Amino acid sequence: MTDNKNNPPGIPFLNIFYKFGANILRGFVYNRGINFLLAGLVTWVMVRAGIDWKWSALAAGHKLLAFSGTPFGAMGFVLPLALPLGLYIHGRRSGKPDRQIAGLAVGQAAALGALVSSFIKIFTGRRDPGIMFGIITGNREVADFSGDFAFGFMERGIFSGWPSSHTAVVFAMAVALAGLYPENQRLKAAAYSYAACTGLAMSLFAHWASDSVAGALIGYAIGKSVAASYTALLDKHPGSNNCIRDDLPV
Repeated sequence: MTDNKNNPPGIPFLNIFYKFGANILRGFVYNRGINFLLAGLVTWVMVRAGIDWKWSALAAGHKLLAFSGTPFGAMGFVLPLALPLGLYIHGRRSGKPDRQIAGLAVGQAAALGALVSSFIKIFTGRRDPGIMFGIITGNREVADFSGDFAFGFMERGIFSGWPSSHTAVVFAMAVALAGLYPENQRLKAAAYSYAACTGLAMSLFAHWASDSVAGALIGYAIGKSVAASYTALLDKHPGSNNCIRDDLPV
């Protein structure tokens, strides 16, 4: 892909790895690690108070409610690829380095959200609530098993466990995008609303409610770290003129 001679140079796609390792560490220590500690504390409270079990029972008892969350689950596989690539390609074609940086930032946020949450799942091995299984088979346990964690290494793989990766990814993306567009209130509202809907949806058919809360807290920390790094990268490119702050159509 070539740039118009009147456009500033394109931002190399490999900048999706800009300060990649540092942002992993910064995500863990963001807010002095309180987000991760709070994720664990909130989960413990929701399990002990029976909130997780009651919420899952509500979803399992209402088929339409449970199935309403599945579109967000499907989009969780599409959006982390489509949005970063869309922003980056649009930025290259329009000659806007700021838009390219936004795409790269959102892409890294999605990757880190998936990587960090999956890494944690390796050690938590939490049993999923079995909401869809219960709806399909009509056979769901009546005893509360929301506290069934299999702590260790790969006790239940990387797909079963705590927190919700879908939620962590979408919150990391939303927070990173909002951090690069701090003056665009409509964009921030749309990004956070979509992230919240995704977290809610995942708790209706695939995860415990506390998995989603934990994913949101962890994703927020990751998104903040990524936004800070890419804001600094944005400031290094005078061709951007900070138009990233204002020009998205949302």
